[in-house]
Amino acid sequence: MNIRDLLSVAAAAISTSSIIVNGTTMAPLLPKTADDLIGFWNAGLSVIAIQNDRIIGHAAIEPLIGEWFELGAVWVDPSARGAEGKHPHVGLRLYRALLERHREKNILATTVNPAAMTVGWRVDLVPILYEQLPQEVWAATCCCPATKTGVPRDQNVPHCTMRQKSCFVRITSKTWQRIGCPEPCTLPILRPESSATIPDDDIVILLAG
Repeated sequence: MNIRDLLSVAAAAISTSSIIVNGTTMAPLLPKTADDLIGFWNAGLSVIAIQNDRIIGHAAIEPLIGEWFELGAVWVDPSARGAEGKHPHVGLRLYRALLERHREKNILATTVNPAAMTVGWRVDLVPILYEQLPQEVWAATCCCPATKTGVPRDQNVPHCTMRQKSCFVRITSKTWQRIGCPEPCTLPILRPESSATIPDDDIVILLAG
């Protein structure tokens, strides 16, 4: 099994992925090259899902600033997504494996994808407002344009018009505890009422390192 070949498939899929949110088609993930994903893998920061020697899922934590990392490059093959897929819990398995491996790290996640928010609930990601992050972390991850915030991007931290409103970020429960347990905010996706059961199948989760 050639890891570079597998990650090349994931990179191509990540760079061309799209979702529909409120009737608008958008690209939820930043483009990645195979070298980007190989870098995460070699640094021990990623996880992949394999079925019959074919990659069907990928996730990584990317260095952000200081001791902080951002959950990113999360991709699941369409055949394994959601209720219509044959293996609807691939994303959950990726999150669980990766976040458990790196529970000592401060990790945040941003998304507009409802499915990703649901998975986040299942692994106890805590939603908070951007402004509840340390300011340098907020500045490092916030990329909202002036049309949304009312100010140039480099002024998002001190003068953003959206602060204390709808902008949220999710952090691991361990990270939440380390920064003093700030008051959680409300997500547009409600927390699932029950935990998800992982079925037995032929999917293998590989952790880097």
